[in-house]
Amino acid sequence: MLPGRAGRGADAASVAATRSRPGALCVLASHPPGTPRQRVLVLLGALGRDGELATLLGFLEAPLPSALVLEGEAGIGKTTLFDAGLAAARQRGFAVISCRPAESEIQLAFAGLSDLLGPVLDDFLPGLPGPQRRAIRVALLLEESSGPPPDQRAVAAATLGALRLLARERRLLVAVDDAQWLDPSSAAAVGFAARRLGDASVALLVATRAAQDATRLGLERAGETGLERIRLGPLGSAAVQELVSGRGGVVLPRPLLRQVHEASGGNPFYALELAGFLGRRGIRHATAEALPIPETLQELVRDRLAGLSGRARELLPAAAALPNATLATLQAVVGSGAREGVAEAVEARVLERDGDRVVFVHPLIAASVYASLDAESRREVHGCLARVVADPEERATHLALATAQPDREVADALEQAAAAAERRGGFAAAAGLAERAWRLTPEGDRQGRQRRCIQAARLYFEAGDAARATELLDGLLAGAELGIERARVLFELARVRGKTEGVELGGRLAAEALSECGPDDLLGAEIHAFLGEYLRMARDGDSALPHARAAVELAERVGDRRLLAHALAVLGLLEFNAGSAAAGAPIERALALEAELDEPGIGPARWSRAHQLFWSGRLDDARSWLATMVDDCFRLDLPEHDALWYLCQVEFRSGDWERAWTLAEASLAVSEQLGLEGLEPIELVPLATVAAHRGDVEQAQAYAERGLELAERSGHRPTLVLHRSVLGFLALSLGDPGGAATELARAAEILQTLGIREPNMFTTLPDRSEALAALGEPEHAELVLEPWHERARALDRAWSLAIAGRCRGVVAAARGDVEGALHAFGEALREHRRAGDPFQLARTLVALGSTQRRARRRRAARDSLEQALREFEQLGARLWAERARDELRRIGGRPPAARGLTPSEERVAELVARGLTNNEVAAALFLSVKTVESNLRTIYRKLGVRSRTELARRLLARESLERSRVKDP
Repeated sequence: MLPGRAGRGADAASVAATRSRPGALCVLASHPPGTPRQRVLVLLGALGRDGELATLLGFLEAPLPSALVLEGEAGIGKTTLFDAGLAAARQRGFAVISCRPAESEIQLAFAGLSDLLGPVLDDFLPGLPGPQRRAIRVALLLEESSGPPPDQRAVAAATLGALRLLARERRLLVAVDDAQWLDPSSAAAVGFAARRLGDASVALLVATRAAQDATRLGLERAGETGLERIRLGPLGSAAVQELVSGRGGVVLPRPLLRQVHEASGGNPFYALELAGFLGRRGIRHATAEALPIPETLQELVRDRLAGLSGRARELLPAAAALPNATLATLQAVVGSGAREGVAEAVEARVLERDGDRVVFVHPLIAASVYASLDAESRREVHGCLARVVADPEERATHLALATAQPDREVADALEQAAAAAERRGGFAAAAGLAERAWRLTPEGDRQGRQRRCIQAARLYFEAGDAARATELLDGLLAGAELGIERARVLFELARVRGKTEGVELGGRLAAEALSECGPDDLLGAEIHAFLGEYLRMARDGDSALPHARAAVELAERVGDRRLLAHALAVLGLLEFNAGSAAAGAPIERALALEAELDEPGIGPARWSRAHQLFWSGRLDDARSWLATMVDDCFRLDLPEHDALWYLCQVEFRSGDWERAWTLAEASLAVSEQLGLEGLEPIELVPLATVAAHRGDVEQAQAYAERGLELAERSGHRPTLVLHRSVLGFLALSLGDPGGAATELARAAEILQTLGIREPNMFTTLPDRSEALAALGEPEHAELVLEPWHERARALDRAWSLAIAGRCRGVVAAARGDVEGALHAFGEALREHRRAGDPFQLARTLVALGSTQRRARRRRAARDSLEQALREFEQLGARLWAERARDELRRIGGRPPAARGLTPSEERVAELVARGLTNNEVAAALFLSVKTVESNLRTIYRKLGVRSRTELARRLLARESLERSRVKDP
């Protein structure tokens, strides 16, 4: 075990004795083989790094999860400290997984992730869910991809799952050296996991040249204590002297060492190379004349390599250009002399062996070797490597680097490699390969150049780099010819910018593409289908419908069944929203076509069917359909947030609000995990809705207002209606009909322009009608309600008919027509039996009970209100339960039976009475603080107390009474 804080010097020596890469530190200090390594690591303290070492060791003792970044320029000593951290972590009982990416690996999808997780696959793979297990195996080239490529979320979720499983038995250190070279696919997966570690016992150690490299890994959110940084600066002159003086076989006088410090700028790697250069020249003292000290690292490395034989120098360029150089690969490039050349380079501290791999002792040497090659030599090296490497992505990259001019065959190979990377889910690497394919496509092949540029843009967008995708497409658009060529680019821009800059802009660009596409029916059908979907969000369903119909017509003309199924699904959804009773026909036809295609994935027809089933009120059928879709999403590694969104709505209307909330949170979490910049405003609707109905006022307002902000920004108009309707309902629930009427009028104004005539989709109009009736405006209330009620009758929507019956009863009661009101409530109750929404039923019972009370039918009123109260309490609708209690209190005669606390309220009351704070109660019961506060208000109201002290006294008195009853029954 390492000593405590009192023995930092001994601690460093202990670290040295257990290093994981024996060669690296010895190389940095230029010790010959056999020199005790303890001396080398003690230099961490002696060379002015004692503070950094103390911080590093303290980081390993800190609460987990935690993150530490080592920053500094090349050669400053990051790897030395990084290796010390790995050794210290192992000695402290950590499991350690690490990777050391090289510059040549940055284009290889999941190269870093393979190094991190590959050696420990057996330790976590069996514990992952099936979709994640398949995704990680495909990403790491352990399994062929069949069907759609693994979703980035699935690979990222598998990475997170792996880290949690690896940290289950003991603490885990995840370490990345030279993070600036970590490939984007791996960085995305590691960053995703870092941001979601929760309470996992994971520490993250990253060495990098620039702060932004840690930022892209998301380390700022990796632990509760925040990100810790160590910025490695230059060594002082005394430290450089100590470093060089510790070098075996070379002793330089202090004046010469001062010159070494000045020339190196305090960079330890540069200082050691300068000292070696002087030692090889036999220079042992400073003179008045200028010393022959090279000014650049290139010259130093060139001098260091000059002593190597030709066979050793011959293999170095190939080793520098290979992301994973092995002796076998080097032999394939330079021949049988590779083994002796590698041995000589290892002896000279230029290369080292790491199992089967051959690596440079420091990345700067590799970079210098590669930089010293002229353009022709580089192309020759990459040409040789392209002939010997087996991986198609790596081979295509070498082919590209070996090619100075556009080359059709090389471009073809790169395009195929991009497709292979995409199938693995490596969208960032695929995008880079596709862009190279575009650049190497001959100018005469305009169609190929456009196809590959669009492919690159699409892949960049999938990888989360919308800015680069837009940049490529804007450049392509500037040189595109009018007509079909320009239309293709505009259409792709519509897809990208419609997502990032709002649906209205996406619709405008698509409309411009449509005007350019001319007689190309296939592209025209795609654009029309796109416009059908976009215009229903950005403008209205009535303007979207003609595009959906045109898409169906053109898709049938060209005979593309996949596109036809898509167009029919869009048409069916739009017709359903428009209130057409015939909307099911195109959806059924689309489902049949999708079944014939038998392709992996979930086609648009299934989503349209889910939409139709839920909003038409067929809750049991919708639940079954959506449950199958969720299962298929998991099986196919597809994001399931849309299915969870609909399923949440089903459970909410069915009265299972706890499950609805859980599903809403899960849907939102998946959306966030997709790495989208900002949330889709529709994702917040279920959370706002459930919170408002439960009476969590602040939470509901926060979700709805955030949703409105996002909907305004994106131009998603139906979502504006939904969030404003939540705010209107909330005001109505709080007994503020004026505020409700104002908010709902704004929602109704937008709704009127959307062309959505399916009554089950919005409660805007009936809630507005009730608010107006409460304000004493029954005529206005009836005017608002009647068209909505007519549509409900025409489509036989039980849910809407039940609500409409209640509203008609409320309006009649506001006019003083008690018998008319009671008749309308009776019709509503009959429809409620078909509709199956317990909350809306309870609202109707409250309205009925209130009317019965005013008509002095006290017994009937009490029965109605007590039934409503039971429903509200069971649902957790606190504001509406209180409204029912208020109505019951207004009834004369026998008071309602006293109601005790619910089991959850009992638990909260007991802990509060014991003196716990709301935060402590929330932690003990796994509740949110807002839920505890809400429960506490209900407890005060039920028990008639006003403070925590009164609550404690009341519970103490109750316990005393119960004890006395036990003693004297």
